[in-house]
Amino acid sequence: MLMHQAAITLKKISRLSGYSVSTVSKALNDKKDMSTETRETILNIAKKYNYVPNYYAIALRKQQTKTLAVIIPHSSEQFYGDLLSEIQNMTPSLFGAKLTDSH
Repeated sequence: MLMHQAAITLKKISRLSGYSVSTVSKALNDKKDMSTETRETILNIAKKYNYVPNYYAIALRKQQTKTLAVIIPHSSEQFYGDLLSEIQNMTPSLFGAKLTDSH
């Protein structure tokens, strides 16, 4: 039975790396005001634990969701299925896509 592993946070990366949460955040956001060694240490930990930015926390902090809403007519045509698939493939991970039909 697989256990659900909790997502790693900036605080956990901070504890594991020995650097402050602020430094961890800067490294993960590609700020240049730190040594290469510090950045690599933090990025390696983030990669090891599959760090993924919290979309909702970012949206809350920036007061911006960057959400794309697509409403298509209810249809069994393959075109719309292909269109939705391409939109999902093209949207970056920090760009929420809400896809639905109008039925």
